[in-house]
Formats: sequence, C-alpha cells, structure tokens
Amino acid sequence: MTKKGAHTLSNISLADIIGLTEASHDLAIMGDAGDSVNFKASDGWISTAGTSGDTGFHLYTNSGDATVLVKVEDTITQTIS
Repeated sequence: MTKKGAHTLSNISLADIIGLTEASHDLAIMGDAGDSVNFKASDGWISTAGTSGDTGFHLYTNSGDATVLVKVEDTITQTIS
C-alpha cells in the first residue's frame, strides 16, 4: 500500500495469495496505521509474530498450503475474520 491515505485489503483467501505470487508464494504487505488487512477466517490462516529477520511483521501461514507465507507490517491493523 504505497499511496497516501487509508487502504483496506479484505477477505484475503489462500487462492488470492497463490494467484498474486510466484512459485514461492511469499508476499510482504507494508503500510501504516491507516491501513488494514483482513484474512478470511474459514480459509485456514494462522498468525504468529515475526522474530529475527521478520521483526516488525506478523507472519501468516495457511493450513491448506504450507508453502504460503504472507508478512504484514505491524503498523497495519490486522484481523482474521
């Protein structure tokens, strides 16, 4: 989310991430306090706090595909619902 202002990504599914990424299925989402990201709860998302090189991000993995990793900057409001 690079333009100024509040941005929302909502109802993110496993299929969305697979369709947006290369074979590695890694995606980083960066933004600020005005932004929000919502993952689709029924899609198997799991959130953990980043450590070491991932400090400052929450890491989202998916029970349906172990190759998927979405890193969301901590400054962004994040939900799974």
